[in-house]
Amino acid sequence: MNDRQYVAQCLFQYLDHCEVAYCVVGDTRDYPEAIRSDIDIVVPGWMLDDLPRLAARFCRELDIHMVELIRHEQTA
Repeated sequence: MNDRQYVAQCLFQYLDHCEVAYCVVGDTRDYPEAIRSDIDIVVPGWMLDDLPRLAARFCRELDIHMVELIRHEQTA
C-alpha cells in the first residue's frame, strides 16, 4: 500500500469514526488498493462549515499537511 492509499483508507475510517455521512464519487471498487485520481467526497450541505476543522483534526492526528480543500456548491 502506498502513501496515497494509506491516507485515503485512514480518511474513510476517520469519517466513519466521526459518524460523518459522506459519499465517494466515482468508481470505488478498487479502493483503497488502487486510487487512480483525486478523491471527490460529498457531504451534506449543513456540514460544510464544520468540514475544515474536521479535516484539520484528521491531518493533525495523522501528522500530514493538507494541500487543498475545495468547496464546490451546486444547486440540485
